[in-house]
Amino acid sequence: MLRLQKHVLPPHRSTSPIHLSLQRALLSIAAAAASSSPSHFAAENYLVTSCGLTREEAAKAAKCFSHRKSPANADAVVAFLTGPALGLSKADIALLVTKDPRILNSSVDNNLRARLDGFRSHGFSTAQIRSFVRVSPYAFRAFNVDEKLGFWMSFLGSPDRLLRIIKRNNRLVFSDLDKVVKTNIRLLQERGFSVQDINNMCVTNPRLLTCKPDVTRAVLVRADELSVPPNLPMFR
Repeated sequence: MLRLQKHVLPPHRSTSPIHLSLQRALLSIAAAAASSSPSHFAAENYLVTSCGLTREEAAKAAKCFSHRKSPANADAVVAFLTGPALGLSKADIALLVTKDPRILNSSVDNNLRARLDGFRSHGFSTAQIRSFVRVSPYAFRAFNVDEKLGFWMSFLGSPDRLLRIIKRNNRLVFSDLDKVVKTNIRLLQERGFSVQDINNMCVTNPRLLTCKPDVTRAVLVRADELSVPPNLPMFR
């Protein structure tokens, strides 16, 4: 604004009333433009008042979307998640945003709506999707729905079975299918376990398929050395 003032009113010249009026008008326009320029909104306050986070939680979460110039996108996300499409409660939103604040940067149409459609295409009801959000909030936005659910639904057979497992070990939806999960399944099958055996074992011991294959291999070798039969509880 000082730069504008120097251009409008040179320091060593007398100023007529017309010049003064013009100067005031230009400075007024500049001030209005400066005051209306976009600025970052108060992310922490928004997280507390609109998402139910504590001040401490909000201070951590705000870093993930404080670059936003307005709460418009976050409002759209919260409205969608709490609306008829999913029906999350305020407590659900607080949990979800605390665990994954970047969800507030998501596009409703290009991301969230498509993810819900993906869950439903694999047999999940709205209530089961809500349960998934509660037991694995970060995974709701981040994991590959079609790849992971496509495999686990064919292997486990039902959303409820998957939900039971990820309540105890949500690494299941992030583990590499080819390098970890399928390799562990193959190692167990080589030991004489059927797919149904492995399926049942996975419910009671969900880390069985997500641990490193070298660990699984070492356990099976040791079991062979000790002549441990596969029907013992340690395998069940």
